[in-house]
Formats: sequence, structure tokens, C-alpha cells
Amino acid sequence: MLSNTWYLMAKRYHPQRGWSLFWASYSFEPKYQDAVVHGWLSDRKYWKADIPGLLRKGKLNRVLRLLSGTWTSLGYGIETNSMSRHLPTVYQEVLQDELSLLGDNFSQKQENSVVVEYFPKDVDNGVVEKALRSLDYQVILLPTFTVDVPSNSIWFGSKVNIEDVKLVAETLIGAGVKIRAIRPFKKKVKFADLLIQVGADPEIENIPSLTLEEVRSKSSFYRGDIFLNREFYAFLYSQKK
Repeated sequence: MLSNTWYLMAKRYHPQRGWSLFWASYSFEPKYQDAVVHGWLSDRKYWKADIPGLLRKGKLNRVLRLLSGTWTSLGYGIETNSMSRHLPTVYQEVLQDELSLLGDNFSQKQENSVVVEYFPKDVDNGVVEKALRSLDYQVILLPTFTVDVPSNSIWFGSKVNIEDVKLVAETLIGAGVKIRAIRPFKKKVKFADLLIQVGADPEIENIPSLTLEEVRSKSSFYRGDIFLNREFYAFLYSQKK
């Protein structure tokens, strides 16, 4: 990848971040190149398609067409060459070689694997990212707009298993993060049905944070939960006057 592309994608998908004077640095070791490209190609929202799912279904030509705007020699771009037509065969050969090396240890990820998006900010002191990286989810970092409020909320898509939501919440709370609300997305967003987001909502910063016991006791989370809490604590506050 070109240096500009590498830096932009590494900011989103690199599993480790270093610091060089005043800016972040990202190791360019082969294993991290693989991790960044894997994260990028697995990002359903970015591509507006489920590339891993398409490959599992054998729809390689559709994937090549989709990616040709970025990698222009894949057969449908501006740099199609004599090797482009051999790419499907090369892909199948490499895939079989990789699977044979993995042998019995190979465990293919399910099609419904959850992705976690996080909006990093200095006030989180690296705690949220570290906690999320400890879990077996792909973590994507996105630009942050609410920079002065610590992460306090979790949002999730319609197909995310409640146990995945609770695991993320329990891990963050166990790390000392004050999670004040856990809610499904307000609107159905395409390719966000298997997405969990961790970020900040300034409007709920004064609401008491959830405890591990409260999260563990839940069998579901609704958007109305936060409004019930808000009204309840407003009522208690009014009684003290």
C-alpha cells in the first residue's frame, strides 16, 4: 500500500499503536500489514458489502470487481494486464495451500462475526481500547467528534447476540469504564446489523453508571431503558428539593 493509504487504514485497523514524538506510529511488519488489510477488507460498512461472506460463498469475481477501484489490476480496473485473468485460479490455489497448512487447527469464523467500532479519545487514557483488544472481535477505530467526554455508551445492531453485547459491557466496566447506557441503534443502518459501537453521549454524562450486576441480569436492552432511568433519577432529584 502507498504510504498515505497505509497511514489512513492503519489508524482504523492496526492492532497496536506506537508513538513517535507527537504523532502515532504503526509498525509495518508483515504481520501488521496482513492485520490492517484483513481489517479493511472485513469492514462491511466501508465497502458496503460483506467481502468475507462473498468469498465463503465462492463469489470471487464479484469481490474482484468491487475491489478493482482500489487495486486497479484485479481484472475490472484501469490496469488490467495479462495476469488478471489468472487471478481466480491463483486465488484458489493459494487458498487451498493455506488451508492445508492449517490442517485440523483450522476453525473458520462464522458468517455472523461481530465487529466493534470505537471512537478513541485522550480522556479514555487508552483503557477502552486496551479492554476491547483483549476480546476476540475485530476492532475498528473511527474519528472522534466528542473529545471531552469519556466513553460512556454502547450501541449495537439488530443481529448482534445479546451475549456479545454483555461481554463487551462487562469487559469495559471491569476495566473501570463507566458505561451509562446500552442501546440498539436508533435507526437500521445497512451493514451495521452485526456492529457494536463504543463511544460517548454527552447527554447522559450525569446519569449513574451501570454495574456489572445490572448488566449480567439483563436479557435484553432497549432504547427506552435510558429514558426510564433519566426520568427516575430526575424524580429522585426533585424529591430532595
